[in-house]
Amino acid sequence: MNAPLDHRTVAAEARALSDGERLLHMIHSVGGLIATTTMHVRGPLTEDLMRGALDWLQQRHGILRAHIAWRGFAFSGTFPYVNRNLVFETRGTAPIKLTMVRGDWQARLQKEIRTPIFSRRGPRLRVTVVSESAELHHIILVCDHSIGDAQAAFAAMRDILTYLADPGAAPRANDTRLPPALESGRTKASDPAHVYEPAIRLPVRRVPGMPLETRYERRVLDPEATAALRAAVREHKVTLNSAVSAAVLAAAGRQYGMPRLTCLTNAEFRRLMKPPLPNETFGCYIDVIRTTHDLTQPFWTLARDVARRLITAVTRHPHQVSVLKLWNLDGYRYEAIPTVASGYCLDGVAVTTGGETGLGRGYGDFELEDITLCTSLNPVGIGLYVAAVEFRGTLQLTFCYGARRLEGSDIAAIADATLATLSDPPAD
Repeated sequence: MNAPLDHRTVAAEARALSDGERLLHMIHSVGGLIATTTMHVRGPLTEDLMRGALDWLQQRHGILRAHIAWRGFAFSGTFPYVNRNLVFETRGTAPIKLTMVRGDWQARLQKEIRTPIFSRRGPRLRVTVVSESAELHHIILVCDHSIGDAQAAFAAMRDILTYLADPGAAPRANDTRLPPALESGRTKASDPAHVYEPAIRLPVRRVPGMPLETRYERRVLDPEATAALRAAVREHKVTLNSAVSAAVLAAAGRQYGMPRLTCLTNAEFRRLMKPPLPNETFGCYIDVIRTTHDLTQPFWTLARDVARRLITAVTRHPHQVSVLKLWNLDGYRYEAIPTVASGYCLDGVAVTTGGETGLGRGYGDFELEDITLCTSLNPVGIGLYVAAVEFRGTLQLTFCYGARRLEGSDIAAIADATLATLSDPPAD
């Protein structure tokens, strides 16, 4: 079995958080955009075995060897101009926190998703295992979005399951250095003709008596329907992300009677960095891009509009349309009052398509039955956040929403309409 990471044998590293990392970490610290991934695993899982898996995971990824430390103050070009100087630092980082409990995993998930990681020396990941029996376990990974995106979550799941399958055969890491920040490998392209696009938010209902929690509706497109959707996507020369986004936007527009909506899309930049990063690099390499769409268009026309606007934004002015940054003057002018009035909604709809998870079913004595992805939207977040991932031939859709802001019946109707569209896309 691999020994736990001994930081005394590893050269100390430190680097400052980028603007995007600092913003995500700040939102996480108040309970917003806390990313959770739950693996539903059947097998003889013990605390010692899980502890070994997490120690090995921490060995493999440089960002998990680091904690966030405060090193005085730093100046920036945006309000409030002086910020705490936060750095990723490897010296003195504690092991990944592990908690083993019994009970209802969904109730525990609600607790985990609204509880930020507060550990002063710990990495920005913690794990809770909820055991229903000696054989059925729910492994909940809670991540600060400043260090992890969907691809990082998939990598963590693959690594943990690889270790559980055969601890003695788990390969050691080749490179545990701190990975670079997203902004360090990108050029801040600027388009003088660009006009700021304000967010168009869903109507907030302020649901009385509801707890301050994030709830979700989950829908699954079976393998046959997923394969048919992929064929239709190729035929219409769009992407799976744009098709899912069009279905969600159209359904939300019909449900709330809105002819236009903005959409936030998580664009992944690992291969677009300079130099490019390997796909398995653990970190946050997404930029959140806002685009605006007319929902009166036919479905495939809307899907092409989503793809075209996203490609244009990424290639011409990604920094200008990104919301993953501190507000400039336009941000305060257009977003401050609507954000507060909507219960701290940053936008109406967000869609992220994580791609194929790369997860199988059998791992030695263990079987991965299913996965659940969820992201906290309280007290700061999006009206409706949809995560789409491909898992063993299916397309899984998770519709997250703030229980105090929106009616669950409305979100269920949007989820049903989205699934119906993707199961049988119109022929236009």
